[in-house]
Amino acid sequence: MKLFTYLILTFIVAFFVQFWVLSIISVSSMEHVKATRGKAYLSVVAASIMCILEVFIYDWYKNETSLFYYISFVLVAYLFSYLFKNQVGVDDQDYLKQMLEAHSRDLLLSKQMLQNTKSQSIQTVATNYINRRNKDIDVIKKLIDDKDKNDKAKIPVKSTMRFGTVSPQRVEPPVRNINTM
Repeated sequence: MKLFTYLILTFIVAFFVQFWVLSIISVSSMEHVKATRGKAYLSVVAASIMCILEVFIYDWYKNETSLFYYISFVLVAYLFSYLFKNQVGVDDQDYLKQMLEAHSRDLLLSKQMLQNTKSQSIQTVATNYINRRNKDIDVIKKLIDDKDKNDKAKIPVKSTMRFGTVSPQRVEPPVRNINTM
């Protein structure tokens, strides 16, 4: 097979492994595994790195330098790293799904530590952490469900305005007085 075919196959397999397999392995409950834009960004970065390694192995074996592929995959990895770090295109729903999976990962680790440690202080930390994360997960699930219901119930409303658009007014959070806390 040619290098390009290897790279396509490597990219697809690495993306799938990063996006689904590692998510399934690393969460406390399968219901917490969600398809999110942020996870897709990270999966593209991981797949690009795997492709860079594949090009390196191919070049070493063939005694060549495939500069085009190196530059291409480094640029793709950089672009998708930027998109992830800046959460480009991530809406409320996607954010909540990412947080659900992250909290589920934390739960898995804390539950395992609780079973494996003999230290009373670590057990206390893990127990408190599990309790907090369970509460957070319940809140996130409720927010996701409410958002899904609201999105399905929305009916498009036609504007009666002829020119321009109406933008929502910004609501400022209340100012807290530090001295009264």
